Amino acid sequence: MFTGLVEEVGTVTRLHRRGEYQELRIEARKVLEDLEKGDSIAINGVCQTAVKIDESSFTVETLAVSLR
Repeated sequence: MFTGLVEEVGTVTRLHRRGEYQELRIEARKVLEDLEKGDSIAINGVCQTAVKIDESSFTVETLAVSLR
């Protein structure tokens, strides 16, 4: 069950449009400690799926309507 706890405030470092969806890269180191590709993560109250992870950031793909 989601508790609503904020672990970290990240920074959007890239927004790239790809057809019907957009790719957001978010720099956030603390949540990366146990985040794996395919995991869900709440971003500003919206559940997103991590599709890429590197040493300092993660990437999600989202529909444009989710960014409104």
